[in-house]
Amino acid sequence: MAVENRNTKIITLERFIGIFYTIILLFFLQTPMKGLHIIGGDITYECFGNNEYSFKMKVYRDCFSPSGANLDPQAAITIFKFDGGSPSQYANFTTPLQSANFTPVESTNPCLEVPSDLCVEVGMYNFTITLPFHADGYLVAYQRCCRNNTISNIQTPDLVGATYTATLNELSQQTCNNSPTFNNFPPIAICAGEPIDFDHSANDVDGDSLVYSFCSPTIGASQNDPIPNSASFPYLAFPHYPTVSFIEPVYSVDFPIGGMPLITINPEDGFITGVPTNQGQFVVGVCVHEYKNGELVGIIRRDFQFNVTSCDPVIYADVREDFQLGPQEFVINSCGSTSVTFQNQSGQAQYIDGYLWEFEQGVGQPNYTTTAVNPTVQFPDVGTYEGTLIINPNSAECSDTALLFVNVYPEIQADFSFVNDSCIIGPVLYTDESFSGSGMITNWEWNFGDGNTSNVPSPAHQFADAGTYNVTLSIVDSNSCTDQISKSIAWYPESEILVELPEDEGCLPFSVSIINNSFPLNGYTTQWDLGDGTTTMEASPNHTYTQAGVYSLELTITSPIGCVSQQSFPNLVTVYDVPTADFSFSPEAPTNFAPEVSFTDLSSNASSWLWDFDTGDNSTQSNPTYVFADTGRHEVQLLVTHLSGCADSITKVVDVEPRFTYFLPNAFTPNFDDVNDGFRGNGIFYGIESFEMTIWNRWGEMVFHSKDPNVAWNGQKNNSGQMSKNGVYVYLVKIKGARDQMQEFRGYATLIR
Repeated sequence: MAVENRNTKIITLERFIGIFYTIILLFFLQTPMKGLHIIGGDITYECFGNNEYSFKMKVYRDCFSPSGANLDPQAAITIFKFDGGSPSQYANFTTPLQSANFTPVESTNPCLEVPSDLCVEVGMYNFTITLPFHADGYLVAYQRCCRNNTISNIQTPDLVGATYTATLNELSQQTCNNSPTFNNFPPIAICAGEPIDFDHSANDVDGDSLVYSFCSPTIGASQNDPIPNSASFPYLAFPHYPTVSFIEPVYSVDFPIGGMPLITINPEDGFITGVPTNQGQFVVGVCVHEYKNGELVGIIRRDFQFNVTSCDPVIYADVREDFQLGPQEFVINSCGSTSVTFQNQSGQAQYIDGYLWEFEQGVGQPNYTTTAVNPTVQFPDVGTYEGTLIINPNSAECSDTALLFVNVYPEIQADFSFVNDSCIIGPVLYTDESFSGSGMITNWEWNFGDGNTSNVPSPAHQFADAGTYNVTLSIVDSNSCTDQISKSIAWYPESEILVELPEDEGCLPFSVSIINNSFPLNGYTTQWDLGDGTTTMEASPNHTYTQAGVYSLELTITSPIGCVSQQSFPNLVTVYDVPTADFSFSPEAPTNFAPEVSFTDLSSNASSWLWDFDTGDNSTQSNPTYVFADTGRHEVQLLVTHLSGCADSITKVVDVEPRFTYFLPNAFTPNFDDVNDGFRGNGIFYGIESFEMTIWNRWGEMVFHSKDPNVAWNGQKNNSGQMSKNGVYVYLVKIKGARDQMQEFRGYATLIR
């Protein structure tokens, strides 16, 4: 096999390679790929002779793909062949990215501008291959995931990728054929509602006949399986790669964009024409059939995503108007002045070479013309005048005209007065004092600066909160002339004091949260006297009383303009004394042998007692005695109550320790007379977790082992063998108590028979 990255080394093919449309090619060999947002691609080739071919592959990617979606640094190429009609994958390899260039969007209409957030990155991959002649031909293929999920004309676009192929049949090999190459880069954006006339033709250096048609794009890998194979994909059906599914009946292979008239391609010259009507992203496939002396020599495909979008005109005539009659018809009103300055809002400046303004000046008067950008025109008197604004008046290609209607009306002036009693809560009274030369004001709009409005001539308005408000009056007269005036109104009356105290009595230390609902309060100064020598300027203070007693409070509220409200709250808060709980107990270390514990109350200011022994039992005695039925740690709680009802509690741990006893004799007589026949220990085995006794003879041989404290050694080896001889034996006893404490007992046992 011979594969060459263009202008690099060549490797020779050792076996024939042919067309195969069944097995999907491999992608990245090392790491899973990410979504590419691929929007098109094509593969062409050039024959150098001696079975050597140079392939050029272009892959088009959306510039604004998410982070991590990039062109493949190594494109995975797969070559297929037919042998006797049976398809098979022959070889695959990778070729590096040669170049990547960003292509900005360009309009196909010089007078329209497409959105600037469209861009295509074009990746170039070149490789040279030596392909021995093979009558059944070759298929070179590349697949990639994924298409944009916003594509409008195919089903589930985000779940399918794309496949790009180039074929070499028997005739193309015999004639050392060169494939056609496309002449122009596809338009990235097409303006909705505007005619398209794009040259999608190709050039063939061999002079072969070319026939153009729309054809169905093929699908490729997916996000769910970025490295597909023939076993895992049910759509790999012989002999063709599967094609995208168009959303019918609106779109189809022959009419992938729709339109009115429909978007079509001329089979003879490759021109794509029509008027797109639906905005969106559309996948389009273009096939070029190449014929040599009437016989098909090959097909090249281009798969591309066309973006049909709303386009802005490059230039447009526009002025600042009072209202608009139609797309290019503007009404400008001048109230009280016959001199009118026009504000030119035409765009875009870089495409504009000049302006021409023309206005009528009245009956019998010549029209006024000017080429100024923002002209000031003096009209003779009150009245209505017509005019035009022409952008690029000397251009035959991109020009635009606006019709202007100028109304010169008498003067209008807004004004009002108001009455505000500064320290009393109440509405502000407004009086309209506006004037119009037309003799009639038809509309009043008051904006009180607090979100409220009114449309009566002289309203009264109550503010919801104190503050300084910018009150605006806007008026309209019978000529639709408008004027407005704003005045500042300071509304800071005395507050109506409203105080809420959720809890007004409690035990020491007692915390209160005062809720100040006084109105108005915004911007006001507050001063609290909390009755215990504490003062605060917080509007709604939180305070903790540390002494028992009854407290009177006082609140003073002062507005920013000096209006004062004051109120006292006598005997508002009552704070009660509390007891202090404490106790001792004896013995301090009780056990299961001595489980009775005496409790002694050490509390102060207590009038009642409640003991909880952590066993389900309790007592109301001041100094109770309690016998714990079980060992362990018991959390004993004492709750004491003051005459006021305030309470305190304390909890202490009484630990009843589990203990055991164990005693061993020093001799035994295993003579089967039922008297002292066995050697074992006695005692109270309460809470023993584990037990082990071992006995050895004087030669170090273990003659007895038991984990049951109730099993005695009967003098026989392991209690079943030969009877041991008279003498002294060594014993070792290991006992683990209930709390994992270990005790060992070592000594001598004398066997006497």
